Amino acid sequence: METPAGPKGTAFRRYAFFALKLLVGAALVGYMVGRGHLSGRSLANAWQHGRAWLAASLAAIVFVPIVGGVRWWLMMRAQGLHVSLRASMRLTYIGAFFNTFMPGATGGDVIRMYGAAAGFPERRTAAVLTVFADRAAGFFSLGLLAILVLLFNHDAILKLSLVKQAVVILFVSMALFFALICIVLSKRLRSRRQQFLSRPGRVRDTLRKVDEALGIYRGRRRVLVAAILLSLLAHLFSIVTLFGASRAIGEISIPFRRYLFLVPLALAVNSIPLSPGGVGQGEGFAEALFKSVGSASGAEAFLVYRVVMMLGWLPGLVLYLMGSVKFQEMVAVEKAAEEELAHLTAVPEDDPDSASHG
Repeated sequence: METPAGPKGTAFRRYAFFALKLLVGAALVGYMVGRGHLSGRSLANAWQHGRAWLAASLAAIVFVPIVGGVRWWLMMRAQGLHVSLRASMRLTYIGAFFNTFMPGATGGDVIRMYGAAAGFPERRTAAVLTVFADRAAGFFSLGLLAILVLLFNHDAILKLSLVKQAVVILFVSMALFFALICIVLSKRLRSRRQQFLSRPGRVRDTLRKVDEALGIYRGRRRVLVAAILLSLLAHLFSIVTLFGASRAIGEISIPFRRYLFLVPLALAVNSIPLSPGGVGQGEGFAEALFKSVGSASGAEAFLVYRVVMMLGWLPGLVLYLMGSVKFQEMVAVEKAAEEELAHLTAVPEDDPDSASHG
């Protein structure tokens, strides 16, 4: 049986991949509902008895894309891509909306890549790379926050078996991430990379642009530090949001300092692209984490958090529509973003015109 090729084949794979993710999410949600871990009663209870906490959560989550927009603006300015802070925040909010609501195989980061590439066509690779760098700063600070909190709570946290396993995975991931950063920023290895990338070829041409763009960040340490600090601030707003969601449903047994460690782990698992928007997997892991500290409301708390997040990021839809783009065109933009990313990362090596492109 032949594999579908061309545009139809690409569309088939895209929708098949999304269908698989949808099945995973549905299976996880169905399992938790069947086991009694998840129900719609938590939302009703939060609305009836915890409106003040819901309002606090909503106020906190609104600032996450704002802080993220400032961080991305700094990453782009460091690359010499002069874009206004307003434009950066607008596209970040739109990306947050896409990431939360759009039923596609890609997320808001790809939408930001498309917007950045369209805004700077002469430096498309560098523009797209800023999104990767921005996301990397976010993930790095997420792990850093969990490790910092662990240092002050290790006597209690390390008594929990599930948390021990998560800590091991966290430390291994952070070590690999740090090693990758050292390799990228190493001056000693740079000459070897340049020698390899100097050979003709479209893929090497793209990789050389990536290496040159990353090289700019080597001399922008203040920008990198600022990006990490802003990421920590954004994560703190997310932690406050989940803390408020938990309080809204009546969970009062877990002190706030525990959320500083538990929430980064839950958000990290939720960001793994196994289901659309992490639906089901975030609730499931939050349930396990909360149980490890003596609470049985992790899944319901995360469900309320997810709803609050969706409400808080609805301004992305308003900003998108203010750009005079029809709602029906959102899917078309997402498809164009996928094609743009594929163009930058999957170009044949034997392209005869590789030396002339750039």
